[in-house]
Amino acid sequence: MRIRRIQLYRFRGFDDLQLLFPKESNLIAFIGENGSGKTSLLEGLSMILQDSLYKHHHYDKINWNNPLNVKNPNKRGSIAVGLQVPKNSFDFSQSLSADRTRFITEDRLILEKNRDLTDEEKIEHYKAQAEMAFDAELYEKALEECFKLIPLQEIVSGLESVDLADTYLRIGSTYLILKEYEKSKIFLSKAIEIQENILAPDDINLT
Repeated sequence: MRIRRIQLYRFRGFDDLQLLFPKESNLIAFIGENGSGKTSLLEGLSMILQDSLYKHHHYDKINWNNPLNVKNPNKRGSIAVGLQVPKNSFDFSQSLSADRTRFITEDRLILEKNRDLTDEEKIEHYKAQAEMAFDAELYEKALEECFKLIPLQEIVSGLESVDLADTYLRIGSTYLILKEYEKSKIFLSKAIEIQENILAPDDINLT
């Protein structure tokens, strides 16, 4: 079996990518910088082939409505691939209808800025990623970004800062949604503790 072509339309970072594979070559290489789309291309190919094989072999079905897969909100995307076997050719296509929540890696952000990121820039990046994930109800992703935030906020803002308290509050709220109540209690308590220390520091006598 040979892959003759692949088209990724509004998929991941691609607006409209069309590749025709040479008939005479048995080896094809994709070369590019981190974040340029090599993995997305291979994953798009894998997704549509796996979904097609599912219909015949009952493999795990692809979730085509995953919001991470569609580039532009409220616009349909698609993946299409053409295959060649000795006596026949086949074309598969699949529409993508989910909204795109566009997460980018720290590596890609570094490439876009063409330099190392400061701690403050990383904080803003992780906060934005966590907010998008939470809004999209991708709670595990939101937690992942929040846990990246904590050590940076401790360095930049200190152990008793409003930003750090807000991160603990977001983590606690997320665990509450996930019904992991013991974890939620730990992080919500930490948020309250920090807020109380900010509002009533030791050197202020409130009596």
